[in-house]
Amino acid sequence: MILFTSKIIDIEPCKKNISKVILEKPNNFEYFAGQYCFLGAHANDTAFRPYSIASAPHEDVLIFHVKDVKEASSLSSFLCDKKNIGKTIHVKQAEGDMTFPREFDLNHHYLFLCAGVGLSPIWSILKNLAFRNELDAKISIYWGMNSEDEFYEQELLALLEKFKNCNLTVCAERFDNNKVSYSRQKGLVGDAATRDFEDLNDMSVFIAGPTPMVQHTLEALSLKDLEEINIYCDYKFLLNDFSYKNKAV
Repeated sequence: MILFTSKIIDIEPCKKNISKVILEKPNNFEYFAGQYCFLGAHANDTAFRPYSIASAPHEDVLIFHVKDVKEASSLSSFLCDKKNIGKTIHVKQAEGDMTFPREFDLNHHYLFLCAGVGLSPIWSILKNLAFRNELDAKISIYWGMNSEDEFYEQELLALLEKFKNCNLTVCAERFDNNKVSYSRQKGLVGDAATRDFEDLNDMSVFIAGPTPMVQHTLEALSLKDLEEINIYCDYKFLLNDFSYKNKAV
């Protein structure tokens, strides 16, 4: 696998233990919106870790939303520490299958389900659609978090206003009392989405987040009339645990 060398340009703390980590975009580094790549602090490091890319391919930097796990030896803590601005980071070539079709159908509905920093690849896809001026896409986003005060990407709301048919629902256990421009539902994103949409047959579903969230969401979706080919996520192996219409082999 190709290994690129980059440098940390900036680290922007967001909410709680989440930071935006901005890297130089290496020459000839290519990716599709929605993909991820492995990062490492040392070229010979065995502890490379996967991070979804939050920037869009047209941008001249690489952006990652990183949750600091607060362990001194962890790469996430290294990436979130402002003392490391200017240090070298090694980047493996991008991979992943959760990419948006190059051409979209105006009659199709695109459902994005994410939790926590699982917003990252969806953020990339949305920015890429806006850059391509494909603002007519019918999009529904469900973003899960423990508490609404974990809503860390305020720029998301401004971006969504550019789209003509795009709705955001925040799913959490605890909500603030302030007025918001998006919908709220208590509970998990998979449960909320399957309550709101009886028929998922005309949808493409994108799923990003921690493994337990993805697994629960796939289980909820398996109860609907949804073809496996219309599910986009980087945990395809989990699909084997559930039964879907026209299951791929």
